Amino acid sequence: MIKTCIIGASGYTGAELVNILAHHDGFALDTLYVSEHSTDAGLPISACHASLIGVCDLPLVPINNAILAQMAWVCDAIFLATPHEASHDWMSALAGKRAVIYDLSGAFRIQDKDVFAQYYGLLIPVENGLNKRFMAWQNGIQNKLATHPSLLYQGVILQLAYQD
Repeated sequence: MIKTCIIGASGYTGAELVNILAHHDGFALDTLYVSEHSTDAGLPISACHASLIGVCDLPLVPINNAILAQMAWVCDAIFLATPHEASHDWMSALAGKRAVIYDLSGAFRIQDKDVFAQYYGLLIPVENGLNKRFMAWQNGIQNKLATHPSLLYQGVILQLAYQD
């Protein structure tokens, strides 16, 4: 079983991932995270998304820097169902450790910082080397980041293909 956590679990994308992974024999949902000051913190995911009643009742745990520093050492897979700003800010704490990171945001899809700023409205300092390190994953180099515009949709399609 792949020990898995989801950051941004209380949003629509996060909840869909919970549903997909809860029904997948190869994944073991370990922890569901929300932002540190989320009003959903402490609630079971099913209290936020009625479609998950009877599917998953894990609590929504508020994330903080101490958790971020350790999570990629203890999980096998981390899904970021977060806005691109959050994915970008948290990646340096998650990268280069044991877990494979699946980023569903747009934070690392575009290498050109001007093009990125035009479409996402966020300046990303490519000088820090993060974008080049993570983009290397697409070329089969040993980095453990999966990012693709249709990553979520591919998962949904796979789920539908395997339902009874």
